[in-house]
Amino acid sequence: MSDPRALAKQLRDAYAQRVLVPSPTSVDPAFDLAAGYAVERELVRLRAAAGHHPVGLKVGFANKAMWRVLKLDTLVWAHMYDDTVRLAGDGSSSLPYSVASLTAPKIEPEIVFKLKQPIPPGGDAAAALACVEWLALGFEIIDCVYPEWKFQAPDFVA
Repeated sequence: MSDPRALAKQLRDAYAQRVLVPSPTSVDPAFDLAAGYAVERELVRLRAAAGHHPVGLKVGFANKAMWRVLKLDTLVWAHMYDDTVRLAGDGSSSLPYSVASLTAPKIEPEIVFKLKQPIPPGGDAAAALACVEWLALGFEIIDCVYPEWKFQAPDFVA
C-alpha cells in the first residue's frame, strides 16, 4: 500500500511547484478511500505545521448519480483551510493570489453553510438544517495536479 506521508508530501510539492503527478489510484490499484483519508490526515498535519489551520470541510460528490459512476456508497470530504477560505461579508471578495499560480484551475458554484452546533448522528434532513447558523451561495476555485483532471474518489480525498 502507498505511504501516506510520502504521498502527502508529493501532493503538497506538486501544488507548490505547479506540476502534474499521477493520481494515486493510477499508480496503486489498491489505493482506496481509507488510504485517501490517511493522506488527507497527513496533509492536515503538514499544513498545520506550516501555520494553516482547518476551518471547515468540503463535501465532494454529494450528487448520488455520481456515486454510481464512481462506485461510492457515501459522499466524501476533505478539509478547507484558513488561507483558502474567504468570507464576502460586504458582498465582495478577492483572491489572495493570482490564478496564474494554479496548475489547472476551475470554478464551481457551491452552497456553503456554517453550523451552529454538530449535526446529531443519524439525524434526518430537518435535524441537520436545524443545526445550520447560515446558508450562502459560494464559489469554489479548485485546482488539480492530476493530468486531465482524471481521478477517482480516493484521489479526490487525498
